[in-house]
Amino acid sequence: MIRFATIGRSWIARLWLDNALTLPGFALAAVYSRDLAAARAFAQEYGAKNAHDNLDALANDPSVDAVYIASPNLFHYEQSMWMLKAGKHVLVEKPMSVTRAQAEAMHEAADQSGVVLLEATRNILNPAMERIRDALPSLGTLRRAHLQFCQYSSKYDRFKAGELPNTFNPALATGGLMDLGVYPVEVMAYLFGAPQRVAAVNHMLAHGWDAMGTLICEYPGMQSVITYSKITQGYAPSEIQGEDGALSINHITELSDLVVRLRTGEEHRIASEPVGSDMMQETRAFLDIIAGKRDGTPYRRCSLTAMGIMEDARQQFARAHQERKTGGPA
Repeated sequence: MIRFATIGRSWIARLWLDNALTLPGFALAAVYSRDLAAARAFAQEYGAKNAHDNLDALANDPSVDAVYIASPNLFHYEQSMWMLKAGKHVLVEKPMSVTRAQAEAMHEAADQSGVVLLEATRNILNPAMERIRDALPSLGTLRRAHLQFCQYSSKYDRFKAGELPNTFNPALATGGLMDLGVYPVEVMAYLFGAPQRVAAVNHMLAHGWDAMGTLICEYPGMQSVITYSKITQGYAPSEIQGEDGALSINHITELSDLVVRLRTGEEHRIASEPVGSDMMQETRAFLDIIAGKRDGTPYRRCSLTAMGIMEDARQQFARAHQERKTGGPA
């Protein structure tokens, strides 16, 4: 039995708990929030015994073996390091950090403490992702991947009305790439590794928040194009194209309808997991890695590669934004 604590009370934390509580070997022991009354209410709702408003108290809580972190992006590094150094396993929401250097330091801290650190990339940890990878050779020489996640933010109307939700606060390391683009970036990193070159453009709102963008990533003989947006709604599938055929992915996070179409006219669907099971799958993977039943190395490599790609893109965004403001190179 692995006894968990949560940091964060957002909808994603609730969704994660609703799925995790169905798994054998999982128990919720504690909840953390800066608001102790809110932590107690959340703990009571989900059957946890302890509630904390102090991270040091959580780190030293002997009833906690592992921590799920679903706080705003900016806090992932500090909170993860705090828990890892205290000997807690950590499952941290994507993106796991703001920079690759932070991600590397987090993994080093996990190694030093002898615990497991895993980024909660539910599409990568979905068993359907392995079936996608197994199907790629049937496409022949790979030439292009178009991976997209464009979803109109539920908070955008509030922002346009004059509010500043956390989701639209650039000071919290949020934005289209970090919140949504991370999903296709992780898929690209997991399937193809690090690109040779990244060319990135985006549209920033007036207060410097990354609203939507495109990454063109160059591999030997192949291009991968990533598009993301939090201010438009997309419906097109993602697709990986080879010389002999293409594989379409209905949604980059769900992986619930995967179709291989070959130039010969042959078409078949790849077995997928039920819609909504991805959060359960990521927690099951985490528990299996802790138990030594699964190798976490490929996911570590994927996370570090993805963080490097996004850091490169964000630096390009910042330079272009500065040039637009000043009318010349930064």
